[in-house]
Amino acid sequence: MAAMLALPLLGLSQADAAQAAEGERVWRWMPPFHVQVPANWRPRMDDGGVGYYSARHPEAKTEDIPEGMSEEDFSRLPFGMVHVGRERPPKRGGTLDDILGQFKKMGEDEKVSNFSLTQEDAMLGSRPAVLLRVGGDQQVREGLSVRLDLNMMIAREPDADGMFQAAMLAGTSTFFDAHTAAIKAMLAEAVEDRQPPLRPLREITYLVDGDKLKYTFGPAVAPDGAVALGDWKHARVLVFAADGSVMHEWGSKHAYNEPSPPDAFKEGKGLAFGPEGRVYLVDGGYGDPVIRIFERDGRPVAAHALDRKTLPERGLKEIRSLWVGEAGELWLTGQRASDNALVLMTLSAAGEILTEIALPQHHAAARMPDGGVVLGVDGDRADRIVRLDAQGQQVAEWTYTGTGFDPLPGESRQYFSIEHLATDGIGRVYVFDDAEDGFWIYSAEGVFQEVVPEQGLVNNRFAALVASARGDLLVQDEPGLGSGDAPALRWLENANPAAIGAPVPAAAAVAAPAADKRAPELVALAAQGNLTVRALRGFGQLEPKHDALALQLRAQSLDLYAADAVGIEAWLVAHAGGKQALPEGSIETLQLLALKLREFEPRAPETSAGVCVCVDTRGNGQHTVMKHGSGAPQQVRLQAGDINACMKLIETLPECSRQP
Repeated sequence: MAAMLALPLLGLSQADAAQAAEGERVWRWMPPFHVQVPANWRPRMDDGGVGYYSARHPEAKTEDIPEGMSEEDFSRLPFGMVHVGRERPPKRGGTLDDILGQFKKMGEDEKVSNFSLTQEDAMLGSRPAVLLRVGGDQQVREGLSVRLDLNMMIAREPDADGMFQAAMLAGTSTFFDAHTAAIKAMLAEAVEDRQPPLRPLREITYLVDGDKLKYTFGPAVAPDGAVALGDWKHARVLVFAADGSVMHEWGSKHAYNEPSPPDAFKEGKGLAFGPEGRVYLVDGGYGDPVIRIFERDGRPVAAHALDRKTLPERGLKEIRSLWVGEAGELWLTGQRASDNALVLMTLSAAGEILTEIALPQHHAAARMPDGGVVLGVDGDRADRIVRLDAQGQQVAEWTYTGTGFDPLPGESRQYFSIEHLATDGIGRVYVFDDAEDGFWIYSAEGVFQEVVPEQGLVNNRFAALVASARGDLLVQDEPGLGSGDAPALRWLENANPAAIGAPVPAAAAVAAPAADKRAPELVALAAQGNLTVRALRGFGQLEPKHDALALQLRAQSLDLYAADAVGIEAWLVAHAGGKQALPEGSIETLQLLALKLREFEPRAPETSAGVCVCVDTRGNGQHTVMKHGSGAPQQVRLQAGDINACMKLIETLPECSRQP
């Protein structure tokens, strides 16, 4: 990062510099800070950090001189940038002195003359910092030198991970000579106690069962916060409540030569929610698109075919995007079969075409509340966002800086790649840019609001983006090969929500039970009070060590295979009371086996499934109370000495109660 900011110094009059720094200031997110930045400074994201610049783009070169401007005039263009990010020391566990040492080596380079390095105390938010200035003339070739200069504010102490918070100050020396005090004050007033524009709120994890939910389409978000996700290969749709629990699972493969089940579809491509919580499914291969409407539980309601056979002149090859209005009216984008044109169609709730307008070439689209659309349009380096009204008239166009800014020299070098595009209920536009991996947020008019780095919000592969009416974002995060993460739908809470739509429950407020994947035969036996270890063995639920243990217990006239959970727990209690001597090393195995049997017992929906056991986690005789439930152990974080003391402790813990 230091190399990026070692820029040639250009001339700048103090009058121009003062003009660039004047004006209204607004709070902007520059993680981990909120900083008051001049409103006319433009955003820039790089290396996971966020910056704002004034005047020409930081990467402007002489070949970017506008037509009619002299090189001398170009050199006088004002320029300054503040970029908040993080700096890694040159070695693990490095200190501020190690970072400073890198710059001091610059002065030892025989090709650098007039070297200078100064430091002064500063504050980066509440963190003591140092403002570092480094300068020198570097020889490029015989007889030609370039002035290099760096201004950098860096925290004196690292974060817990060893990285240093830093603010890079790029631009001309005269700019910072004139405005060092204002910039220092701006950074000193940065605050860390405000909620970021987007923050992780909760997640819905789902299992890839074989290939099921591996080939997904959707997701879609309902006004009440419900989420739908489909699998096109296996023709399945899951509907989750806002808290992550599975409300419905349905879907069947369409049969071509025989009657199909009511919930069948061919090849799902998209999902949307409509009135009364109904699920609208975009179906069909290339050339035979159809919109199928289902109740949330999979009961069919209606279907609207939009292929060329049904609509000879206006039929579609494919439907690309679908949105549903409050009265069931439809908006969709697609490719017309007759001439390959891209179009925006509106349909009545009964499926009759009401309007049709041509669209420019685009690779992403989202509906606006006024019935128009915003489109992601390919650019040479920077993609563009184009907003059209319901009649197809262009009302705004912008790239990463948003509307209200004229192009500046060097901005054509900026990469901005729109991978995902979404809108909320008041027309705010959300863009995920995979050139620098960040979320960009704009008003309905295209005015820039915030840019938020992806880091910490998406762990793996960003597969899909949907915005709720309030402006909370749902991100589909799919792990790559070798990742130990489960695929997830992650809710990102908007710090400035619209006053419409349902809020997402906080993760701690509602427990999200996993789908019941227990063997139904064993559940039925447990409900009848007839579930024994022998039944577990018959369904392949036992490990070889249990057969060896059964032989040991037989020597004490204890029949492990005939035992149920109550019987095994009675043996453990007798052992703890000195009335029964169980084989050495068998206590933990028996506790977990009793737990296994308990896992098949009937559960009340609001009851958290969990049983406490005592586990010698380190093999030193000191047992820890562990609560097992939903297939994963959770530590209660209480140690209780030997096994007898641990089992007595369990009886006193309310979190270990088995009572509903």
